[in-house]
Amino acid sequence: FNFFFLTALPVDAGDISIEAKQTLTVEDSWFTTLSIISTGTAGNILLSARDFVSNNSLFSAETGTCDNSPGLIRISVTDSFLLEGGFISTITGSGFGGSVFITAEDFTARNTRIDAQVVGTVDGGEIFINSSGMVNLQNSELTASSPRGTGNGGTVRIYGNAINVADNTEIITFSESEGDAGNIVFHANDKLAIEDSTIDAQSLLSSGGNITIQAKTFHLRGDADLFSAVASSGSGGNIHITADSILAFDDSDILASSQDGAGGNITLNTRAFFGERYIPGDDSPIEHNDRV
Repeated sequence: FNFFFLTALPVDAGDISIEAKQTLTVEDSWFTTLSIISTGTAGNILLSARDFVSNNSLFSAETGTCDNSPGLIRISVTDSFLLEGGFISTITGSGFGGSVFITAEDFTARNTRIDAQVVGTVDGGEIFINSSGMVNLQNSELTASSPRGTGNGGTVRIYGNAINVADNTEIITFSESEGDAGNIVFHANDKLAIEDSTIDAQSLLSSGGNITIQAKTFHLRGDADLFSAVASSGSGGNIHITADSILAFDDSDILASSQDGAGGNITLNTRAFFGERYIPGDDSPIEHNDRV
């Protein structure tokens, strides 16, 4: 089934709201609110259920011009949320950046894209995944960006008891103009594992965003990369990791760099660090060298 709500007048836009007492299953469907001009509140998508299964479906809150609150997507699940394929997106032209909020005991996203994008003069929106159990991201992309506007990139926050990021997942905040890249935050009560995936807070013209990680144990495997990069004279962002132990294997890399400016700081607040074949001060190419 499909839901579409269009507002082209300077009034509050309507919401799409579904509340399921048990399991909500959505397959090959789309939910869209489109607010072209709104002097009030843009349309939202609000979904809640005990369990939620979504296969190859679209959830989109798009706002052209909004003087008040932008469109947001809020999904609240008591137990498990499985997102298989599909696209969750907020796009804002001007006003305030829209956001995506996901709450669940366990959250799994496979082959999925989640995007909070701004194309105007404001900062990007936020992607916030808040889990009391396991967060599992596989071959997915999470992006909070300002690709053509002048604002800063948005923020990505992922909280869980355990977090697994794998199979070429990309978590990115970026700005392509004068704005700084947004920040990326991980908070795991137990283990955070990143394997064959990229965490990147990047800016083309300004400063890189900060990457902050707090976990009991933090593991990097395969081609796992943490980058805060700037392609101009701006400063690289900072990477701060707090964990009881930090273990990096294979071709994993942690880099805070700037092409023409000052690189950012990398802080490892830990009692134990292991980097496989790590050589301090080595200036050989970072990527594809089969070592940390």
